[in-house]
Amino acid sequence: MDIKALKRFTIPQILLAIAAFLIPIIGGQISTDRTTLEPGLGALLRSSLGGPFLSGMETPLFSHFILGALIAAAMIYLLSRRSVLQLPNIGLLGLTIAFFALLTLSVAFSSFKFVSFSALTEWLIYALAFLTVVTALGRQSGPRLVVTCLFAGIAVIALYGLRFEYWPASATEPSYRIFAGWINPNAAAGIFLIGFLLGVALLLQALERGPSLIVGLSTVLIGIALLLTGSKAGFAAFGLAGVSSFVILSLFLMPGIKKVVGPGLVIGLAVISFGMYKAIQMKNATAKGGASLGRVTAYGETSEQSWTFRKLLWQGSVAATKERPIGYGLGTYGTEGSRSGLTTPTALTHNSILQLAFEASPLAAATFLAFLMYWLVLVLRGARNMTVESNALRIGIVSAVLATMAQGLFESNLYYFGIGLTIFILFGVGLNLGADSVAPEFTPKGVRTALALLSFLPILGILYCSYGELQKSNIRYLVGAGSYSEASDAAKSLVGITPTDGEAWALLARLDPNQRLEASKRAAELSPSPKNYRQLSAIYESKQEYASARSALRQALIRDPNNLPALSRDLALLQSMGNLEEADKVARRMIAVESTSYFTVKSLAQLIETDTCDAREYLASRSKSAEEKASLLQGALDLYARYAAATVPEVKRFSESGGNLAGEDSQVASDKCNKGLKIADELTQIYRALGDSSKVNEVAGARKVLEEGLASLGAK
Repeated sequence: MDIKALKRFTIPQILLAIAAFLIPIIGGQISTDRTTLEPGLGALLRSSLGGPFLSGMETPLFSHFILGALIAAAMIYLLSRRSVLQLPNIGLLGLTIAFFALLTLSVAFSSFKFVSFSALTEWLIYALAFLTVVTALGRQSGPRLVVTCLFAGIAVIALYGLRFEYWPASATEPSYRIFAGWINPNAAAGIFLIGFLLGVALLLQALERGPSLIVGLSTVLIGIALLLTGSKAGFAAFGLAGVSSFVILSLFLMPGIKKVVGPGLVIGLAVISFGMYKAIQMKNATAKGGASLGRVTAYGETSEQSWTFRKLLWQGSVAATKERPIGYGLGTYGTEGSRSGLTTPTALTHNSILQLAFEASPLAAATFLAFLMYWLVLVLRGARNMTVESNALRIGIVSAVLATMAQGLFESNLYYFGIGLTIFILFGVGLNLGADSVAPEFTPKGVRTALALLSFLPILGILYCSYGELQKSNIRYLVGAGSYSEASDAAKSLVGITPTDGEAWALLARLDPNQRLEASKRAAELSPSPKNYRQLSAIYESKQEYASARSALRQALIRDPNNLPALSRDLALLQSMGNLEEADKVARRMIAVESTSYFTVKSLAQLIETDTCDAREYLASRSKSAEEKASLLQGALDLYARYAAATVPEVKRFSESGGNLAGEDSQVASDKCNKGLKIADELTQIYRALGDSSKVNEVAGARKVLEEGLASLGAK
């Protein structure tokens, strides 16, 4: 597209197009408390704008701020230049206002106010994007420009995932699932299925003016990338909702012979993508493993575990929502979602609607569904009378939205900023294509000024939150570099700027001995997570304030009743106090957790929990019965052996790339294997004394597994 062609687009349309192109590249991460970033403007720009190409993405909120700022600039520019604005259908606008009002209200009910406020700013950017698209794009070239730029951005990360990620990894790991710069492969699958369906729509639209080889090839590339994510939910949503709705809508909306062109394109390109994927798979396959698609077609232990874990998340979410129907606050599922005791803490509930109900109330979830249904009615009403080009784009947008909603039954995909923002942009584009879904309205200057200020508020809010995220990443970097004094000063400055951020206070508690207790109390008050209460308990214990230490641990167990690190700390605390009778109860409570879904079904099947081994060793040391002692220690040995077989290889893989597996690094893994070997020695003596040679041989087998695990880590 040349400069002359660009002149027919308005500045707001160009700003929206730039945002649309960047969304897939820099919008795929979520904020965590594990990122580290060196201080400096250069590092920040690399992190927030570089996407996967510069190995950045340590500051997702800053990336989201940039996208939001582009959208807000488009809206504010428009409000400053026009008095007649195009607005959505009044009924849909009412549902939009009601939905986002309920999300805003949920912050008031949150126990994690800073977290909820941060999440709210992202959702408000969704709303801003929807209204800006409706107001700025128009009906013809504007929608096509934004959809084309979005599609181009998705094609770019598809190329990255294939060329720079899968290709190098496949030689040693053919089953590698690509991330393509997104937080996980399932999230990447969500943006790829949108891109594929939009690509087919653009190709169908382009056929009116002549074939488009670039669009066709890019669509196939995105299809291959979708397959390489290995996402079962993504594939199911693509086939059952995306392709099927594209076919049905084409048959319903397109005239004459063109009724079969759309189905032919979407099915044909899907088949070509699969064929090329298989060719790549065969070329890169080795004796070490299968292909990405094997994870989907082989419904074995991993598949069953994943499905069972999701069902438990949904059951726990529903149970907790019934207990508190007003919601727990946006963004709080990761810390509030384990109240049922069915699962370990998990960031997302793997269902967008259930998570909305959990965090913002069932009414908010119902309002969103009403919005979605009414949007479909408005977009499809009178569509048969619209042009072929308009309907081609309409078919792609509706199919992409339906496929995303279908994937949202198994993934909390709206909580991935890039997908959520994309869908609300598509809501706006689709509405503009409707026969009577938008209307021009005269807007007085005072109202436009107020709207401009409202547009600026979520951008200011996310900038504030992203500054806090940046400073915390910088502090963690300084700690890793050994600059503790500088890190402490930065933490003191941060709590002055973001005084309601509990995690900032938790960092200060770890860095400043003089404020350790007070900062930890403040952290637990503002962010009452089990982690912060465990930290507070440890501080009380160091001061020999044992009653307060145990009280903090009881608070940790409110939101996560089976939290094994908290129970393990309580066990150690009771032993220090000499309260062995109570310690026995806690130890048996820990062992009882082993029989629950909380312990047996994990989000990561390869992560074997070993915290209960300490409880077993403690009770074994208290037992006078050789048989009981053997039974307790055998359970601990079995867990350590499973850890060595399943977890150690993953720890090794992550350690080689400089990371860790959920906090487990090579040193931690080596220590656990050595603990297992000590138990094996003790068990061998017990079984020999009992005359049980078969058990002696069984212990020898476990010992071999542990020794192999140690050897693989390069430890002794």
